[in-house]
Amino acid sequence: MIDPLTRREFIALSAQAVSLCAAGHLPLLAADASGTGAPLATDAVEPIDGYLSSFRPVKPQAKLPNTLEYAMVMWQGRDVKGTGKTRNGIRGSARVRRAERADAVEYEVRLRHSAEPAERVTKYECSRNELGTLKAFRSYHRSQKGLKERSTDTGQFTGKQLRLSGTSRPWTIEEPLLDAWFIPFLLMRKQLPNAIRVTCVSEGTAVLLHQWINKRSGAKIPIADGEVLPMQVWSRHGPGTLPVHYLLDESGLPQLMTAGIMSWALKSVG
Repeated sequence: MIDPLTRREFIALSAQAVSLCAAGHLPLLAADASGTGAPLATDAVEPIDGYLSSFRPVKPQAKLPNTLEYAMVMWQGRDVKGTGKTRNGIRGSARVRRAERADAVEYEVRLRHSAEPAERVTKYECSRNELGTLKAFRSYHRSQKGLKERSTDTGQFTGKQLRLSGTSRPWTIEEPLLDAWFIPFLLMRKQLPNAIRVTCVSEGTAVLLHQWINKRSGAKIPIADGEVLPMQVWSRHGPGTLPVHYLLDESGLPQLMTAGIMSWALKSVG
C-alpha cells in the first residue's frame, strides 16, 4: 500500500509543480469556470500548439474504420525565446484495431516507444452491448526481434468484480468498464451520450475509477498550410488523472487526443 502524503510533502510537491509550470516545463491544466474540474475545450491543444503547424489530418473514409494508428507526440517544453509555442517530438506509435464477432467485440492495442526495443500488446474481449464493455484482457511485451512474449498481465471482469493478475483482492466496479483506447471508437461510432461516468483500465496497468466523459464545445484548430480545422471536443477527467481531450473532425474521425505531456495524432486508418 502506498503511504498517504503528509501535509508538508503535499505542499512541497505542489510548490515544485507550480514552479515547473511557471518556468514553462509543464503544460498547464485547464479547469471549467463552473468549478466542476472539467477541462476547457479552448485549451484542448495547449500541449501541442507548436506541433499543429505540421499536422495534416487523415481524410475520412466512406465506411467507419476498424483500425486507428496514432503517432505519440511528446511535450518537450516551450520555445520561450522564439515563438512561445510548444516543442514537440514523435516518440512512438499506437495501433488500435476493433473487430466484431458473433458473440463479442475484440480490440487489440499495440504501443511502441522509440526508447524501448519491445512493443506492448493488449488484447481485449468485450460484451456485445451498447458500449462494448470489457470482459477480459491479456497484455504482454513482445520483442520486435525475436517476437518473444514476456511480462504477461491478465484481467477478468465478472459481475461487478475485476480481478487482475498479481493482485490478491478484486476491484469492485459499479460503472461501465472500458479501456481508455475504446473511447475514440465509441465517439466515432456515436455510441456515447453527451455525459457519462465510467471506469477505465489502461493496458492492464492502471484502474481509473469515476471517469467523466463529456461533450464540450466546438473549436477551430489551426493546422498545416495555414488551414483551420473545425473540430468537436470531448473530454475525460476524474480523480487522480490528467484531463484527456478528444478532437473529432466534422466526419467524426478522432484526429487528435491530448493529455499533459503525451498526446496522440492520427496518422492512418484502415
